Amino acid sequence: MQTLKDVIGWETSPKQQSKPIGDLLDADVNKGGLCTIGNIGSGKSAWLALLLNAADRKVSKTHGTEHPFRYFIDEGSANIEHDKSALRAGHFPPKTGAMKSSSVEPAAILEWKHVKYLAGKEIVLSKKLANLSIADLAGEDLINLIEQVNKTRNLQQAAKVNMDRSINLVCNASRLVIIITATRIQGLDGIELEKEPIGIDGLSIYSDTNLKRIIQGIVKFKRQNPNSPPLNSVAIVVTKWDGLAPIAKQISQITGQPFNPLDTKISAESLDKFVYAFYPSTHAAIHSLGLSNIRYFPSFIEVERDSNGTPICWEGTTSPKIKRPEIFDRGHNWEDNVNTIMASEYWSFKALDWIEEGAN
Repeated sequence: MQTLKDVIGWETSPKQQSKPIGDLLDADVNKGGLCTIGNIGSGKSAWLALLLNAADRKVSKTHGTEHPFRYFIDEGSANIEHDKSALRAGHFPPKTGAMKSSSVEPAAILEWKHVKYLAGKEIVLSKKLANLSIADLAGEDLINLIEQVNKTRNLQQAAKVNMDRSINLVCNASRLVIIITATRIQGLDGIELEKEPIGIDGLSIYSDTNLKRIIQGIVKFKRQNPNSPPLNSVAIVVTKWDGLAPIAKQISQITGQPFNPLDTKISAESLDKFVYAFYPSTHAAIHSLGLSNIRYFPSFIEVERDSNGTPICWEGTTSPKIKRPEIFDRGHNWEDNVNTIMASEYWSFKALDWIEEGAN
């Protein structure tokens, strides 16, 4: 698997201009990185775009401080920068189709530093790096391809499997971000908010089944291949979280916890109970890993609606318009409301904090 090179370098003084642009170029954070997985249409691309838009804001706001943050994206054949801009403009990224992402390997190196400034010179006290790999691959493809990899004896043989880069991204990860779609829950009598895409061989009509198979395939591979880093942490991102508002009362009755999809104070216990109730096989697969570090992050993107509550779509499309704040909304600096959408930015920053915790 290729290492990430030619990323970003340090700001250099005139005496350093002849030197290579910094040790971040040579950072070996490929193995033991973090990888995002999920079913087709689960919201992986949208969540990643939200996360990296928050990362852009974090870079700008921490520049010149004692705790600067920065990152660089290697898109591969993906289009994540376009997805970020489209999201800011109020458009949802397109779904990743099945068997159409054979060379998709976007990745990013994220860097956190603690510095002091003496006589105008930056002194680095500590530095942490994390590799964020994105297996932006339809879930049913992962199921089939990981099974192929399971039949090989080692990573070298696995590299010969079709789409090996995407598979190796998953199998080399030590941390996973598992995307769960809130609106595909089952178990509420007479209520179905969204169906799992069907019509593809190997794909169940049940989202819980598909996720369980993906996780099980990864766990099985890691147990059979000692060269693959063990999993040490999992984040569960529940996308389309705001779509549960119409059934908030029923969910509260099942989980035994007050439920407001837009409440940033929602507890990890409540989120865990939600996954336990509505994604029981996925919940069991994750907790069977024996991990102590399991985090939950709800994610949502608000859309414009008419007086009947029906989403308003872009003309000539079935894609809803994303709601944007007023530029001069009270309580915010006007520049923060430009190129901004009504979404779960709070939780995106929390996810960045979680990534930093596991950085080396």
